[in-house]
Amino acid sequence: MKLSKCFGWMAAGILAAGLASGLAGCSMTPQVKGEASADKSFEASRATPLGIVVTDEGGRVPQGGATEIETSCLQALMGKNYELVERAKLSSLVINELRFQQSGMTDADAVELGKLANAKAMMLVQVTDLRSVQSGNERSLITFTRERARLTMRIIDVQTGRLLWLASSQGTNSAIGGSEPIELVKKMVSETIAKLPAPGEATATPLATASK
Repeated sequence: MKLSKCFGWMAAGILAAGLASGLAGCSMTPQVKGEASADKSFEASRATPLGIVVTDEGGRVPQGGATEIETSCLQALMGKNYELVERAKLSSLVINELRFQQSGMTDADAVELGKLANAKAMMLVQVTDLRSVQSGNERSLITFTRERARLTMRIIDVQTGRLLWLASSQGTNSAIGGSEPIELVKKMVSETIAKLPAPGEATATPLATASK
């Protein structure tokens, strides 16, 4: 009797472990919401070539994450037929100019960087929150991970320093086992840029209207 119970517990443990292994990394559908608005004078065709800078407030983005976010931006913008400043050119300028290496790059810094790169406008992507919390204990065979992220995106005219386009986004996600919160940010970037007018398209919600 005791032996059968022992085998029963072992079988249950093996089944639970297999279930945990099979479900590890499984993610629910990320929830993303945000808004975007544009200056009434904004014309996408005049905002190219466009440069991109990704900054991280508080060092929350894991190593290599900023590059992944930048890649998502580039892909989304190319899909909208934006002409972009060469990535290597901007990277070289940031590396060679120490004042651009700080995480809290300002709009003025982005404008100066854009002038050096011969950009017409600069997109400044700022990750303001990125956290991942796991729940479970040593006895739990299955752990859950909850992710949360926030970011803002701005397009600034290099010649005038004027804010042309502003967007904000926040997202949440839940996953079984471990996960990569940077994937949530990349999804947020793609969905936010989808709201950006492409060259030749009409301007989206005006800044003045959105601020009310």
